[in-house]
Amino acid sequence: MYFLNTDCDAFEDPGPQRSDVGVFIEDADLVDWHAKMQVKMPRVFLPDEKVFGKETTQHRYGTKLLAYFDDDKNKPMRATVLGSRWQLEERLPGIPPMCADYREPHYTILIGGQLSQIGLMDAHDIDPDIGWKAVGPYEPSVNPDYDALAQSHGIDTRPRQSKAPTETKQEQKKKNGKKKTDPSTTVCKFWLKGICNRGDRCRFLHEKERKPSETAMVLHKYINCDNCGKSNPQLRCACEVAYYCNSACKADHLFEHESDCLRTKMICADVAAEKEGANGDEEICEIVGSRSNDGASHMDQCCSICLSEPPINAFLLDCGHAFCYECLRRYQSHVARDMEREDRRNLCPTCRQPAPHLEKMVIEKALLLSGKANAHSDASKKAILLNSALAELDKVSDTETPHTLIQHLVTKAEIFQKLERHEEAIQIISRVIELQREADEAIRMGDEIFSNMNHYEARGMQEEFELHNELLADLLNKGKMHLKMRPDDVIELYLSLAQCQESLKDHGSALDNYMKLWSLEEVQSTLENSGPSQRKLFMGSSRCYYHLGQYEKAIKIGQAAIEMNKHFPGIHEYVALSQLASGDAESAIATSANAVLYEAPWDKGNKTKTLDLHNKMKSGH
Repeated sequence: MYFLNTDCDAFEDPGPQRSDVGVFIEDADLVDWHAKMQVKMPRVFLPDEKVFGKETTQHRYGTKLLAYFDDDKNKPMRATVLGSRWQLEERLPGIPPMCADYREPHYTILIGGQLSQIGLMDAHDIDPDIGWKAVGPYEPSVNPDYDALAQSHGIDTRPRQSKAPTETKQEQKKKNGKKKTDPSTTVCKFWLKGICNRGDRCRFLHEKERKPSETAMVLHKYINCDNCGKSNPQLRCACEVAYYCNSACKADHLFEHESDCLRTKMICADVAAEKEGANGDEEICEIVGSRSNDGASHMDQCCSICLSEPPINAFLLDCGHAFCYECLRRYQSHVARDMEREDRRNLCPTCRQPAPHLEKMVIEKALLLSGKANAHSDASKKAILLNSALAELDKVSDTETPHTLIQHLVTKAEIFQKLERHEEAIQIISRVIELQREADEAIRMGDEIFSNMNHYEARGMQEEFELHNELLADLLNKGKMHLKMRPDDVIELYLSLAQCQESLKDHGSALDNYMKLWSLEEVQSTLENSGPSQRKLFMGSSRCYYHLGQYEKAIKIGQAAIEMNKHFPGIHEYVALSQLASGDAESAIATSANAVLYEAPWDKGNKTKTLDLHNKMKSGH
């Protein structure tokens, strides 16, 4: 938000700062604001709000809060209250403020190790299923640095004792037969992993004889602090993709890193939930309107197109009428080509009720099966699903609808690629590229004909105008113009072709196709503005240069990819291999160490690969 007035320049409200920790809005100020909001919005701000009154009931410092992302109980978000502050509202001339005094109360919170804020009203909603809820009592030592700030403002950070204590933790441990851990004789498990950020303040042992694991502290000497750039940072962020010298550097880098931090944690949570919920024997969801050969509902019907009884390879529409699969497909194709027909929607031939587009629905089902295969680690089950997807696509192999034809071919090439049938994938992709050339030529001819028509019309040359009008109509009827793909789809097409050629060890041809993307004028602006596409292009080119023995180019273009996204799986590999092959073993070890520390913390399989890569670089082969 921004705050504007006539006496000062505009400035951006930076959100909660370290100076806001331990500071709470005065009760009288908050009650006065609420009274004004009751006048302004009486239906929203009710008189009996529990948080307001003669004395407000704000959450205390250290109170634990809980909410659920997208109301999904499997995606909890936890935060800790560190204070409350006024969030300033943008003030514009002639526009009344949304809130009283152009401000709204917010809690300063600690979430994911970062400072953030939430609306005070969101944390006190009377609906138990909405907003943030207090789920934990006031606790000390939320964060040593923040506790010190809170104490400087007079906040008591000692634990609050309940009025009627039930059973102490020591009694519970004794009851459960657990032995109390003695910090003076126990080695800190976080220090062993190289991620203890308490240093000398840690109550557990930091034994000098026992070295931290090499995946942490030893590798830190190869990286720099993400805030100040100093080497050998000792503190790792909870998201596992950022490293700092100390907590001060981490706090200074807070707002720059916050979005990446939260996004990484969400990816990790989604991956964990996806693995937990994966079920290899789960039934494949059928698309609405999927045909069935076993149902009795259409066995007593005949196809109203060819009068076959029962319909051959029957397809049952939602309206209850059944048709031969091939009859219905040809009928829809005929309707789509009939230019004199005003209503070319897909309707039931019998009752004229809306019907699904058969070819598109089959392709969507193939995409569903292909996507389902991605979730399986079992190669045999994955192959079954992919082959089922190919069987679906074979039903529309002779489609004439331009858009459906392109989608059909691209989907089929993608499935062949997943099945490692790369030669067949290359044949299909080459056909799509040829269709793109035909589409470009048709568009060029169409532009030329249209330009000539304007010329003839302006000069009253009616005969030539009518002739060119017929040529344009004939060109449109052929439908080749509609085969044209979007620039981002063209980029993915060439990337897929190059990847298939790489899989067949044809690195020269693959590199040619990677480089061809830079020369295609139609995709230049899209490619320049698409980070993921550029990253794929750089990574693929780096791989090809390495296999072709051009190590300097492989290193240079691979480092460009790392600068774009150093967390992407496999992005460091060919840079390290090229450095080793060119005789720079020290740089190769440093690059592989970066791979271990930065690449995809949510991907345990990739973590194993990066460790193997690092060991390979250390051994020198």
